Amino acid sequence: MWISFAEEPDYSILPPSSEFIPDDNEGRYEAWSAALNASDEWIRATAFPHPEYDDAAFFTHDLGVLRLSEPVTLPEYGQLPTQGLGVLGTGKGVSAKFSSNANTGGTCFGDSGGPIFVSGTTTLVAVVSFGTSSTCSGTSGAYRIDQADDLAFLATFGITPSDGT
Repeated sequence: MWISFAEEPDYSILPPSSEFIPDDNEGRYEAWSAALNASDEWIRATAFPHPEYDDAAFFTHDLGVLRLSEPVTLPEYGQLPTQGLGVLGTGKGVSAKFSSNANTGGTCFGDSGGPIFVSGTTTLVAVVSFGTSSTCSGTSGAYRIDQADDLAFLATFGITPSDGT
């Protein structure tokens, strides 16, 4: 897995899929891996899914961590919520629904795992989980990360809520 922190990642380094014979996923992976590894923009990462994640019930533990192969310095970082922050409701549900509008924002395919912040803050309260429309309109779902088991999972990577200092 690779990640870019560029506002507009450079995908032009990847050979087009049309250059590969159908179903040649191995060849495409090798070519794309070589291109991404040679780039200064893209950073290799290892994915660690929540230990209770289940494809059949993804909405109950839809959380993971990417461990980067090298450090990254950014001007600002997101902060975890405290347990049961309650910004997204009563604190009893594990998912939230949001209105999506393709013309004014919202989420779409490929946004899964992206952050949802408390408006005007760096507090990350949920991650984009799913959409309900093929046109990226209507509602989309997010997985709240202010639950005890999620904060405990993140803590195993040294990721904990800020104490405000």
